Amino acid sequence: MIERNRRRSTSPHQTVVVEVGGTLGFDLPRVGLGMASHGEALSERETDLITALRPSHLRADLHLATAGWRSMLDHGAETSRSTATGLELALFLGSDPKAELEALAAALPLAQARIVRVLVLQDGRPVVDPSVVRMAKGSLAAPAPEALFAGGTDGAL
Repeated sequence: MIERNRRRSTSPHQTVVVEVGGTLGFDLPRVGLGMASHGEALSERETDLITALRPSHLRADLHLATAGWRSMLDHGAETSRSTATGLELALFLGSDPKAELEALAAALPLAQARIVRVLVLQDGRPVVDPSVVRMAKGSLAAPAPEALFAGGTDGAL
């Protein structure tokens, strides 16, 4: 409830009271941040600011069919460690998901990241095939034991 003076006052000292009610019975969704698109390491100030925000996770988009995904994984892992934040991986799988997932499974232990979520997507498809999500979970459950796995779309909703 917000109380305020109903009359217009010329005084700059108006009293505003804000009261917070009881719980709504549900949790707010976890809020995270995407990795910086420039791909460079964060400055000390940027690291401090992100740490102070305490996001649920940092999201790293890995296009596993293209070169460069390992450096993005390493960058995401380093940033998540330096900000004490979990890492969410958005996997964009190409034409050979099995081989791509095997390569990622081999790289994850080296990254030393706490993977909290894996979003599985397929390049060129509006929605991922559920069997591909199961394949990802089977391939990555050991190197990412805390991770939740989900599939869907990366389309603009």
